[in-house]
Amino acid sequence: EDPEQAHRLRGAPFTFDVQAFSSALESCRAKGYGVFPSFDHSVGDPVAEGTLVLKSHRLVVCEGNYLLLDSPERWKHVRRVFDETWFLQVAASVDGSTTGVEAQCERVVLRHMAAWGMTREAAEARVNENDRQNILLV
Repeated sequence: EDPEQAHRLRGAPFTFDVQAFSSALESCRAKGYGVFPSFDHSVGDPVAEGTLVLKSHRLVVCEGNYLLLDSPERWKHVRRVFDETWFLQVAASVDGSTTGVEAQCERVVLRHMAAWGMTREAAEARVNENDRQNILLV
């Protein structure tokens, strides 16, 4: 609804076309093949038709931050296509100096710096504005 906000907060749950993704998953399950977008962190945008699932593939792993969300309701429809779901929790540091959330935020800061050439300060600001809230939501 607000393209500027969606671009600024890209990666937040509301920026995904969940209905199209859910439909593509259902179609792939029914037909045994399908085409899905991938994501290029260096560009910061999805790559249309970046992932191809063939009938010869015996195992398909679908990973994403929001695949197991209960709310908003539209995310619940995604997981019914899966045979199994796994949730991987990021652990706190062994010495207890950082929490799992802090470890995740640091990884995202480093990714923003590497992919987009951000300064540490800019990357931390981006994480604090958007990414941290997404991490806490999951």
